[in-house]
Amino acid sequence: MSSIWKTVSKLYPRRMEGALGLRSAFRRGMRYPDRRVGFTIAVVALGAKLAKVDGTVTPEEVTAFRRLFKVPESEQRNIARVFNYASKTAIGYEHYARSVCRAVGPGSKMLEHLVEGLFYIATADGTLSYPERRFLIRVSTIFGLSRKSLRARLRYYDMQVGGNPHRILGVSESASLDEAKSVWRKRVKSCHPDVLTAAGVPEEAIRITGARLIQYNQAWEAIKAIHQERESAE
Repeated sequence: MSSIWKTVSKLYPRRMEGALGLRSAFRRGMRYPDRRVGFTIAVVALGAKLAKVDGTVTPEEVTAFRRLFKVPESEQRNIARVFNYASKTAIGYEHYARSVCRAVGPGSKMLEHLVEGLFYIATADGTLSYPERRFLIRVSTIFGLSRKSLRARLRYYDMQVGGNPHRILGVSESASLDEAKSVWRKRVKSCHPDVLTAAGVPEEAIRITGARLIQYNQAWEAIKAIHQERESAE
């Protein structure tokens, strides 16, 4: 993964800083033999635009980005430079969204994972603002993702921000522990790293989905604790 970040840095040298430099780096990255280069530049650009869309880039959003993509220490300064210019450039986020959609193909699984990562970054500070929601809906539409998947994702992250473990897992609060366990197992299987790796999902996308896996596990532990408290009280 370290080599990917080095390639991204090389495609955006200091002499090319600014809107035109970033756009040129993005175009070349999308034509690069290793498609992860273009994917990474798209995430940096869109992530920066998203973080800035509500007027404030929070430390939690920056931390969420670094946690997902594990930027090596040696490249953090260079990637921060790209992130900074992406957030300030006059080129709208639609440009990057349309470009990556053309390169990958509308409705692609890679686009699903990219949007998942953007949702994760947007809710890292514990809120999902109206400008962020509008941004995410617009990007999902440009990517050609289904309205059904968009609505499900919006519901999930609205619930995740609220912190209700039953809603995060997608079960009724009156559900038995066995019913909740069955749903939890299905959720875990759908985003388990081993399953995704076998399906050929890129490492970066697996890390994005892994964030949801953590949330499902945390919700399951919280639900178990709730049932234990009920049993103790009886």
